[in-house]
Amino acid sequence: MEQTATCLEQLHLNGETFIMANTWNPGSAVLLERAGFECIGTTSAGIA
Repeated sequence: MEQTATCLEQLHLNGETFIMANTWNPGSAVLLERAGFECIGTTSAGIA
């Protein structure tokens, strides 16, 4: 978890814009990861 927080913090601090895609289920999270997204957001109810 600490490594994830550090990675996200660096994306915010490096001075460049990044896109954080939003996923609605585990399958779409895998697809977004394979597409190269460095960060993937979730909806609370979408994964539940």
